Amino acid sequence: MVRFRSLISKSASLVSLVLLCLAVSVATANTVSAAPNRYTVAHPSHAIPMSCYVTVVYLHGKNPPTVTCPVKDKPAQGKHGPYTQQYSCGPNLPRPWVAFYQDADYGGAQICFVARGFINLTDFYIFYPFESWNDQVSSFNMGAYGVMYKDINSEGDQCDYYVGEEYAYIDDACGSGWNDTLSSFEILG
Repeated sequence: MVRFRSLISKSASLVSLVLLCLAVSVATANTVSAAPNRYTVAHPSHAIPMSCYVTVVYLHGKNPPTVTCPVKDKPAQGKHGPYTQQYSCGPNLPRPWVAFYQDADYGGAQICFVARGFINLTDFYIFYPFESWNDQVSSFNMGAYGVMYKDINSEGDQCDYYVGEEYAYIDDACGSGWNDTLSSFEILG
């Protein structure tokens, strides 16, 4: 009888936890930032595959972005260097665009953003739901100008970027301490 009561108690605790998680999910399901021209993705899995090695995000002002995944899985490295150098989404896109790479020398996973707008990298994932783009960027190239920030919501230290810039290591552009610390940015044009 004691084991039966213990089992019922554990089951009730598990049900309570599941209901609490469900309530929190429903309460935050349609969160949109109050700041003008800023869209915050409340549940980033809206259009992103479980993993995406090269992601292209088309911004639409206050409306949700369109996300595509031209390269889903990490390809084998060829004799010509990292695959992202062979498939760079940036130069193939209409301006304005920015391209960020997970590793120095334009290596690792890649994410590109097209059009003007503000972006929190916490809203986009390399591998959902475990690894967001927040604090992941080590190199970049730009087909736009704007501002990068170390913290979300355009907070913290900032670094301006300009059309045509390419940096194999982000610290070379923004100063020491920027590698793997970029959290938000704005594409101004």
